[in-house]
Amino acid sequence: MKKIFFSLIFLLIVISGCNTASNPTETSEVADSTPNPTQTATSAPTPTITSIPTGTPTPVTLPTKTAEPTAEPSPSRTPFLGATATAEYNEAAILAAFEQYRMALFEQDGEKAIEVIDPFSFEWYEQILVDALTIDRVELDSKEFVEKFTLLRLRHEFSQEEIQNLSGEEIIIISIEKGWVGLETISELEIDEVIIATPPLAYITFKDLPFAASIPFIREGGRDWKISLSLLIRSSNEGFEQIIADSNLAEDEFIVSMLEQLSERTVDERIFDGPIE
Repeated sequence: MKKIFFSLIFLLIVISGCNTASNPTETSEVADSTPNPTQTATSAPTPTITSIPTGTPTPVTLPTKTAEPTAEPSPSRTPFLGATATAEYNEAAILAAFEQYRMALFEQDGEKAIEVIDPFSFEWYEQILVDALTIDRVELDSKEFVEKFTLLRLRHEFSQEEIQNLSGEEIIIISIEKGWVGLETISELEIDEVIIATPPLAYITFKDLPFAASIPFIREGGRDWKISLSLLIRSSNEGFEQIIADSNLAEDEFIVSMLEQLSERTVDERIFDGPIE
């Protein structure tokens, strides 16, 4: 298994999807299917991920805003899930949403993918866009890793004017259509179980991966189960802290190294101070 936890997180926040096939020197093999939390990274100048964080993710608070249900469910949506819906019915709807998302990534169909992403995730990206245009290095350093990396990825990939004209949905669509997701990693994911937690929250877990790498779903307006990238993002920062520590790089060095690997071009470090005109 090749850096699958790292790639999974980036798959779901749709900002990079580290494709190990294009970086053979960055590939690490696991001896068996059980993650080894004591395994450490190599001291190569680029960050090498050879362990999977096994801690339980920090609990997150569901957004208090209630998404408005659509007047008429379209054929592509999961059927109405009322109070009498069975566990099997919910599980089937969650698996269908996940498979639609996975197929959308294979097909590089961003529009198809956003159909099964919850609206709170778009709001998270909208705030990142605002921050990418406005905050300086001091405020940037106060951000948690995933927020900081995503913001810098936007400044690295897009000009100031381009960022001004983007929406949260468009970031996800562009990322998928540009193929920023590692398809090799997607094919390796093997579903373990669907966990229906306190409504409207559920998770898909994967074999040989810790619960921290599970995918959260929210039932939107009592109707459709959708992937919650925003909840996944909030729970993933702790895992990245360990990954950075194992890389033997400072956080900014780690970010620059990853951006250069993913984009295959040199980072203009002015992005730490603001967007590039």
